[in-house]
Amino acid sequence: MKKVYLALSLLVVAAGVASHFRDVGRQWLATLMDPGENEPVPLMRVTPQDYRVLVRADGELTGLQITPVHAPMVKTGSLKVAWLADEGQIVEQGDTVVVFDQTDAVLTLERSHNTLDTQNHLIEKQKMEARSRVENLQRDLQSTDLELEYTRDQIRKDEEIFSRWEIQESVMSASLARYKKGHLNRKGEVEQGLSEADLRLLQVDRKMAETEMKLARETLSSLEAKAPVGGVVLYRRSWTVLEVGSEVWPTQPLMDIADMERFRARLFVPENQIRGVQPGKTVQVRLDAFPGEDFSGEIDKVDKIARQRHPRDPRKFFLCEARLDVSPDSMEKLNPGMRFSAEIELGAQNGVIVIPRSAVIKKDSQFVVFVKEGGEYLEKKIEVVDSDFGFYVVQGVAAGTRICLRHPLEDQRLHLPDFSSPTASTQRRRYVPF
Repeated sequence: MKKVYLALSLLVVAAGVASHFRDVGRQWLATLMDPGENEPVPLMRVTPQDYRVLVRADGELTGLQITPVHAPMVKTGSLKVAWLADEGQIVEQGDTVVVFDQTDAVLTLERSHNTLDTQNHLIEKQKMEARSRVENLQRDLQSTDLELEYTRDQIRKDEEIFSRWEIQESVMSASLARYKKGHLNRKGEVEQGLSEADLRLLQVDRKMAETEMKLARETLSSLEAKAPVGGVVLYRRSWTVLEVGSEVWPTQPLMDIADMERFRARLFVPENQIRGVQPGKTVQVRLDAFPGEDFSGEIDKVDKIARQRHPRDPRKFFLCEARLDVSPDSMEKLNPGMRFSAEIELGAQNGVIVIPRSAVIKKDSQFVVFVKEGGEYLEKKIEVVDSDFGFYVVQGVAAGTRICLRHPLEDQRLHLPDFSSPTASTQRRRYVPF
């Protein structure tokens, strides 16, 4: 019986203890979920600092910086190689690396020069013949004028002295002389038109000959391919081998010049982080194979369309190409295919006020922050200059001001986190104070 009483006593004590701790837990949870007005507001004293925006990416090296050398653009057909620089030869920018055969261009120049001389002689001949026809026509017109004047003076009008036959004959002679003069005038106009047309045709032929001669001279002056940059000569491997005597076509790629101080790299930037990434932006590359050794470079190409890197990976990336500056000592260690991580600098501002987004409150169409002055919280209007990665670059707050990191006049309540927002492990864009 004593055991039963003892067990009941222990049960009552345990229930009392559980009730006490339950009340304490309820009070603690209520305090946590609904803090009182006496809870302190976190403050931050703002100071000017430098602000950089970086985008993280990864990628791989693709090889040396390659610049192609093309055959010159000529309109005379194919070109024949007469001389070319040896593969592996180091050349400077502007050095001649390929010389083409000039035989066809010289023959074309001579042929066009002869054609031009012939056209000039034909034009002079046409002008002389035109002048000769004009002079003959003028003489015929003078003779016709004399004949017309004479026949007019010889017209018989007195029917008592002359017979009707003589009168009609004199009238017809004057009419014939007048007709001959009109015919010669019309003939002169027609011959002048024909002469001008023939002269214009000859001038067109001469213009064509001049154009051919100019083209031949330009071809002669461009029958050399020069190195666009300094570097090492590399032949292109295809189904044909470039050698002396090879026939190539205008603008055909002939060889490559490899820059021994530059390496090319491919970067994959996530599609949601591409904003601001453009040619000319600086990139810092850190190779996985050589920790602690960084290489700087510059982006020179950004794809217009985002693509998947792997068929089974739904994420899309923008492919960016960059050229890296590499020292000769490090060049020997690099190989195409090496993977790296990179940071692309989108912008930088020096001596600006940067505050967390939680401190900025949007009120209607304006932004405000709360500052603490003399134990009171005062509302202050600000202007947002830039924003990213959970921070704002603002104006309107003086250095040394203590701002509230949250609204001081509202209760702080617990809430579930936003699982759709990026976490520290997945965030690729970041603000870097330095």
